[in-house]
Amino acid sequence: MRDILAVQSEVALAIADEIHLKLKPEAAAKSKERERVNPEAYRAYLMGSYHLAKFNREGITRGIEYLHRSIEIDPNYAPPYEELASAYFLSSGWLFP
Repeated sequence: MRDILAVQSEVALAIADEIHLKLKPEAAAKSKERERVNPEAYRAYLMGSYHLAKFNREGITRGIEYLHRSIEIDPNYAPPYEELASAYFLSSGWLFP
């Protein structure tokens, strides 16, 4: 679980190679970098994303809770911040006037 992003990167590179996609050298180098992610932070992020995708008040509320938990576990893990911005946008009245 700790190397989940490395596995995802390897799969993406294998797919790109299989369909004969040519990556720019800097993109290929960046995709090989291994970022370590705290598995609990990653799980909380995924749960937050899952609940947000329900597009209802309860889902958004629970999604925000999970995203905050992810940030508490690993404040340097960026994806929950991005998802949290979307969650606050949805809860601001755009989806539920």
